Amino acid sequence: MSSYIKFCGFLCLLLLLSIPGFSQCIDSTTGPGTYNSSTGQWEIACDAAGAPFNISATTVIGSFASSIEWSNGATGSSFTWSPDCDELGVQTFTPCLPAGLSVPSQSITFPGLSGTIPAGSSAVETFTIDPICFQTGAEYSGCLEVYIGGSGPVNLVLELPDGTEQATGNVDPSLLGAIGNCVPVELIGLNSDPSGTWTVTIQNNGGNQMSYDVVQSTLGISAFTTNTVSCGEPVSINVFGGCPDYISAQADVTEACSGEPFNLSATLDPAGA
Repeated sequence: MSSYIKFCGFLCLLLLLSIPGFSQCIDSTTGPGTYNSSTGQWEIACDAAGAPFNISATTVIGSFASSIEWSNGATGSSFTWSPDCDELGVQTFTPCLPAGLSVPSQSITFPGLSGTIPAGSSAVETFTIDPICFQTGAEYSGCLEVYIGGSGPVNLVLELPDGTEQATGNVDPSLLGAIGNCVPVELIGLNSDPSGTWTVTIQNNGGNQMSYDVVQSTLGISAFTTNTVSCGEPVSINVFGGCPDYISAQADVTEACSGEPFNLSATLDPAGA
């Protein structure tokens, strides 16, 4: 009985960890200039043409965009901003959603997984769950339908997006039949954000070939009211000095051909660029 409970508990964990426990309701952010993936910053010259520029964010729930509050005091999904040659360096703007927002019911699709595993071997599956707007307290509905053919034992190992692992240990696949191969989502809670890419390893630790089939399922999440502030990724903008504005950058033939040193003067815009 203890193996049965452990196995069911793990399968529910596998399911629920695929639903963000506290995902960021703000989905993405965009800044001006060129994005540097190495630094995670947008880069722009302080005198770049086209100012003012747009800084924006998108929300998982589209109607929430107008409720965004930025760290500089701006509100709404976007605002305009102009770089200043007197304020070089990194500037950061963070979008947040306030507590008290009413989140409508949502759903996610758990992907179908299937295959066969030779005796003593493993199968590895990866999948990504897109973010939803979720906070602890919302209720789940539906079940995960799982079939494993073979005598086993089988060990399921789940690697979470943050690198941590969960495993069932060796269990008898026939235990699934006792619950109709349908594992209800209500058996376990969740308090973390698992959105991202997951890796599931199914280990066949028996002496015979094994098959597995996780049926694609649509799972529901109840409506709820946010109980805390939820912030998205900040927009970090690295403002660097503009291009030099050269003056008197000229020399007559005598100076250029005499072989003697001479000076060309230039004014930098901004100073020190």
